[in-house]
Amino acid sequence: LMYLWVKANADFKKKVIDLPANDSLRIIASSFVKPSDMEEHYDFAAADEKTFKKLSNNYRIILPLATESPALKVNLYNRNAYTTKALEELSAIKEQIITLNLSKMPVKDAELKTIAQFINLRHLNLNFTDITGEGLKQLAPLKYLQSISLAGSKVSYNNLQQLAAIPSLKQVAVWNTGLKDTEIAQLGKAHKGIQFITGFKDDGKPIKLNPPQLKYNSFVIRNSLSADSLSLRHPIRDVNIYYTIDGSDPDSLSPLFKKGIAFTKNATIKFKAYKTGWISSDIVTADLFKSAYKADSIAVLSTIATAYHNKITTLINGQLGGTDVNSDRWLGLQGNMDIELFFNKPVVLSSVTFHSMAVPLFGKRPPEVIEIWGGVNKSQMQLLGTVKPQITPGENRVSFLMAIDCKLKSKNISYLKAKTKATGIFLLDEIFFN
Repeated sequence: LMYLWVKANADFKKKVIDLPANDSLRIIASSFVKPSDMEEHYDFAAADEKTFKKLSNNYRIILPLATESPALKVNLYNRNAYTTKALEELSAIKEQIITLNLSKMPVKDAELKTIAQFINLRHLNLNFTDITGEGLKQLAPLKYLQSISLAGSKVSYNNLQQLAAIPSLKQVAVWNTGLKDTEIAQLGKAHKGIQFITGFKDDGKPIKLNPPQLKYNSFVIRNSLSADSLSLRHPIRDVNIYYTIDGSDPDSLSPLFKKGIAFTKNATIKFKAYKTGWISSDIVTADLFKSAYKADSIAVLSTIATAYHNKITTLINGQLGGTDVNSDRWLGLQGNMDIELFFNKPVVLSSVTFHSMAVPLFGKRPPEVIEIWGGVNKSQMQLLGTVKPQITPGENRVSFLMAIDCKLKSKNISYLKAKTKATGIFLLDEIFFN
């Protein structure tokens, strides 16, 4: 929506109703400004609450369309975790689903038969799925279907003719499908009640660059981290990437990111791409975490959550899990926790930092208290530090990364023990020692 508005010269005074009826900006903006008295009312019953909760998980998010509405919207995530069963299980709420988002999932034509059972479906997103279009005829029973997105799929002109069997259909997204402009024009003439969205046309105006791409957004520094280790790239050739580490936003006068640069301390790096004749990109960031020491061994004396039962050495291997909650780099500790850490040679520590992910909506949150005990051995421990992690107000409904830092009384340490008081699942991917 913002892209189209900027492309249209970012006119603050222009009204949505003043745009042409087939204008992409008007079509998308209209969904945000629809009057409340035009909200659809549904005559089907709400889904059973137990069924609703059982079907919701980390990769299949099911939410009500609105407060007290029986209608549900379903989003599936993580292509690698997707199975046909994930779709088939939704038959338990087939009457309540009105919006289904399967974008970038490996959905095949055969699975459209399952989708056709969601009899009240209004909006279906199949962008960049593996469908060929041969099975679109199976969607004919969806008498309420209003929009279907097929961008990035292998649908053909003949496949799309099958959609005529759905009289309620008003909008079809077909950009990046390989369809010719002449074919899309013919479809528009043959099916005047359907708006075929074809994407953007080059009008000669400067185009905004994509942001620089990072494989991971957080890294561990032992001694130093080279520029190559960040694996920073850009899909467009001859782009210059500038960066800052002082918290300010980069511009074309900031340092140029290039080989030979090394980072040695905690920092948040901001990157921005520039190219002559283009609009500069949005900013992307990478967090760097210094860990001067590495524990030689580790033991976890607490319950590990079944879904996150990965190797405990993931906490001291210098590899972060990123934002993918299903990554095998995350360890989930359930309830009160005891972690023992051993150093073959004594080290002088002044802080211990726990890198964590919080997903409060699903009971994954930091513990109430973390205590750090340590000494030259188990029998000579003393309390070195305590921290009470806090979740910032307003972050209680989203997932986010946290670095929980516990300051210590500086002391020679060979043995360290972290103890917590907790009720949920504490997700950890690394512990830093400085």
